[in-house]
Amino acid sequence: MSYIQIEIGGKLRGLKFNQYASIKFYKHVDLKDYDASSIYAMVYAGLAANSYVKREEFVDKDGDKETPITFEMVCDWVDKLTDEVVIAVAGAFTESESFKKIIKESEKIADQELTKKNLTISSEKI
Repeated sequence: MSYIQIEIGGKLRGLKFNQYASIKFYKHVDLKDYDASSIYAMVYAGLAANSYVKREEFVDKDGDKETPITFEMVCDWVDKLTDEVVIAVAGAFTESESFKKIIKESEKIADQELTKKNLTISSEKI
């Protein structure tokens, strides 16, 4: 599953989790405070990717008025979501192929860093 529809910001909206969403996610998540920031970044990324895929403007429409959707707006919307909706969004994100690729790449990088660290420690003993 890489798509979910939720009611957010007073409207039913789609969130698409693909490569575009992964890039947006990592631009907006605070890696120093991942737990607190990840859901905001996740929802923003999913909304932005859905608009991108559908070739729609990333705006909130209210009658004739269109307001660009900002990260701050999405954070305010997310704060009003129920725990059940947050869990469903996180599930859709973590089950996406794009996220799975990121995890595999992260594991490779972590293994490389660990190997470098072990080599440095070993060479210091010599």
